[in-house]
Amino acid sequence: MTDDRTRPSAAPTATDATAVAAPGSTPGADGTIPGGAVAVRTFADYPVVPGYTVTGELGRGGMGWVLTATDLRFGRDVAVKLPLPGLATDHACKLFVHEAVITGRLAHPGIPPAHHLGELPDGTPFLAMKLVRGRTLAALLAERPDPTHDLARFVGVFEQVCQAVGYAHDQGVLHRDLKPGNVMVGAFGEVQVMDWGLAVQRADGEAEPGQGRHPAGGADATEIVGTPAYMAPEQARGERVDARADVFALGGVLASVLVGRAPFWADAPSSTLAQAAAGDTTGVLAVLTSSGADSELVEIAVKCLAPDRAGRPADGTAVARLVAAHRAGVEERLRTAERDRAAAETRAVEQRKRRGVELVLAAAMVVLVAGAGAVGIWRAREVAADDRRTAAAIAEQARLDAEAERRLLAERERTARAATAVADLLDQAEAALKAGAADRARSYHAQAARRAADDALTEPAPRLAAVAGAVALLRDLDAVDDYRWTPLGSRYPSSDLVAKRWAAALAAHGVVPSSSPTAVDAARVAGSPVRTAILAALDGWMGRVPTEPVRALLAAADPDPFRTEVRRLMAAQDAAGLAAVAERPEWTAQPAGLVEAFAAEAGVPVEVRRALLVRVAAARPDDYSVLMELGATYPLDAAAAERARWFQAAAAVRPGSAPARLSLGSALRVAGDADGAVAACREAVRLDPKSAAARNNLGTALAARGEFAPAVAELREAVRLDPTIPQPHQNLGNALMAVRNPAAAAAAYRDSLRLDPSSLTARLGLGAALTESGDAPGALAAFDEVLRADPNNAAAHNGRGNVFGLARQWDRAEAAYREALRLDPGEAQVYGGLGRVLRAKGELAAAAAVFREAIRLAPRAAAHHNGLGLVLEAGYDFAGAERAFREAARLDPRSPLGSANLGQVLRKQGRTAEAVEAFRAALAVQPENRFARAGLEFCLRVQRGEVPTAPPPR
Repeated sequence: MTDDRTRPSAAPTATDATAVAAPGSTPGADGTIPGGAVAVRTFADYPVVPGYTVTGELGRGGMGWVLTATDLRFGRDVAVKLPLPGLATDHACKLFVHEAVITGRLAHPGIPPAHHLGELPDGTPFLAMKLVRGRTLAALLAERPDPTHDLARFVGVFEQVCQAVGYAHDQGVLHRDLKPGNVMVGAFGEVQVMDWGLAVQRADGEAEPGQGRHPAGGADATEIVGTPAYMAPEQARGERVDARADVFALGGVLASVLVGRAPFWADAPSSTLAQAAAGDTTGVLAVLTSSGADSELVEIAVKCLAPDRAGRPADGTAVARLVAAHRAGVEERLRTAERDRAAAETRAVEQRKRRGVELVLAAAMVVLVAGAGAVGIWRAREVAADDRRTAAAIAEQARLDAEAERRLLAERERTARAATAVADLLDQAEAALKAGAADRARSYHAQAARRAADDALTEPAPRLAAVAGAVALLRDLDAVDDYRWTPLGSRYPSSDLVAKRWAAALAAHGVVPSSSPTAVDAARVAGSPVRTAILAALDGWMGRVPTEPVRALLAAADPDPFRTEVRRLMAAQDAAGLAAVAERPEWTAQPAGLVEAFAAEAGVPVEVRRALLVRVAAARPDDYSVLMELGATYPLDAAAAERARWFQAAAAVRPGSAPARLSLGSALRVAGDADGAVAACREAVRLDPKSAAARNNLGTALAARGEFAPAVAELREAVRLDPTIPQPHQNLGNALMAVRNPAAAAAAYRDSLRLDPSSLTARLGLGAALTESGDAPGALAAFDEVLRADPNNAAAHNGRGNVFGLARQWDRAEAAYREALRLDPGEAQVYGGLGRVLRAKGELAAAAAVFREAIRLAPRAAAHHNGLGLVLEAGYDFAGAERAFREAARLDPRSPLGSANLGQVLRKQGRTAEAVEAFRAALAVQPENRFARAGLEFCLRVQRGEVPTAPPPR
């Protein structure tokens, strides 16, 4: 395969994964065989690809390598694409993965589906894709005796190319290298748009100038990518491009179909690129307009090839519509011709009848009027002339009949091809349904429905409706899966809520469990294209809320002995029996739904459930559901890092899963990896920007990193997206407290309590907000409400201590704090409050001991070091106070308190210059800090000799 493209120097290239060998082909100078195969190599040359057996090589490009292989799991032939050995740099691998992700997101019959993105043992990425057996459009066009040969077929191929490119445009993806050589026509008529190596995905539908495969890729703004002969002028000039650049290339493909010429051609690639940059299409337009090709198709090509993008159709779908309209017009003209032929045939029959009568009358006249010979002779001549005219008309009609018959046969063949194409698309849709790929199935179904409508096919209607129903059911079940794996904060929805959602989704599609399921009920499940998903939902329902109707329907629809036994044990809630059956070897071959249901059995020891999941995961390392279940078996507090490891694996298996990213983010946040948590949650928001849970979790992750203002923004968006969930309101209150907006925080807590009045956490937050707002009665009422529900709630006693402390009711504050510590002696914050009260009461030794205990419990809390420093300063232990304040400033450089207090204690020791520096450090953080400002001004006066000594400006 030759590569006539211009590429960024840092961007890897790869031969298409769907190229195919032509039997008996001869290797070329570069080792490639026409049609995509290459000369035979020894198997020792090929890498070990996990999960696949390499069987040969399809081709090598500038930096890419494509092999044929057998998928060991499904026994199917695939193409495996990977960077060339020696060129798989980190940057190249990142770009390769980016290309693979883009290809994997494009679920369309005209785009080769990606089966699996994995890594070789050395970490090199590989992509397993569909292997299409066929030839490129360029090769097929080159073999035509002339451009008119089989034109209808090639126009049909072009229409399918436009539909595939239009779908990519709808997904925000630009191909940027469309040409006949990148279109594969399969042996069974399928059309595939190949080589998405230069594709780019942009949220605004435009690509930056010179952008390579990845928005952060290695191409700079002056580099040009693509094939100059088919390149839009703005792309050739390195300007910003959008879908209309691909439309220009589509015009070039259509020109190749109609007249066998690309839009630009010159002796050298640089000259071709210059021609493209200038937008000089005069040559191809002259060939098109003088070719005699169908004027409507020529007009479409001319529109697409407009040098100014504003004159082109908007995207690939718009071009497909123009071609479809042309085809519809051709079909209407054929139908009109058929009607005209029938009418002409009727007229000819009537004319023959009339001429026959005239001949009989003429003969009678000859017999009866022998004397009128001259008249008879004249009449005979007239009849002979009429006969000749009639014969000519009949011959012309026969020609028209033959032409109409040819067209009718062509129409029937076209209809048959359309019916076959619809059936093939529905086959692919059903295969996608069985694989659980709802979006891909929906895309195939949409293509089938559109093709059936375009060709006025009615026979596929029942099957189209059935597939549509199955797609809807699978999407509903997928939504339940997303719901059950979407944490709010760190909590997943309860088993009852998940079971109710499964019940509602199944009932909406006629699947209602009954204690006595009929054969029809069982057949509806067993015969559904989404049988696996239905059984998984029923198993999940059984594992969370066991019921006899669910077990009975499972037994009728899936009478496997092992699964029936497991389900019986689940229905009986026989924990001992389930623990025993966990050791059986059959588990690794069981569907994920049953494994997940077992993992949800709370009565079985978690170690048993985890061991089973680990065993299944080892046998099926790409099983997303098993990996998610494994992560959930680890406790969030004690084993957050291990929990995160499994969620990371699940996210790698299914990169488009927002729930996996949210689960990962929650685990990383608890594990102390604030940066990782924010990154995971941001990716979840990108994948599902309308998810309130994603925004909520991003907000809490940002707050954990100390970025409270952005956290407030994300949490407000979560509340806007779904104001019915109490947790985002509560988390918003927490973030607003952190930015010192207690009034708004109180409103947020009240919203949370309105939705969930039983939430003690939200009520504690309300009490704290009212304390900060100065509403002591309201705050005490909130804390007292908590204590009525939970008399041993240490946080409520701590809150009461804060209220009394602000009111300078030291004894009541001390009693409240000590009660909180009796209930929870490990809470450092309460020690801090008690220390402040004891300092205010003058009990400095006791206060110092309390602050030291707070520091022991929370050594990184700057407030406790500040508190200890103030106590030591009050006791004239300036050296100890200095150490405490320096540590506070080190731990929290964003707060002015440590530096300001340090400046004060340094001034007291007569170290004026050092005090100046400390006060300036505090003012650098908070210029309006009056305490630091006063201390600095006093020290400067001392340095100027204006005052010899003075008391500290406290």
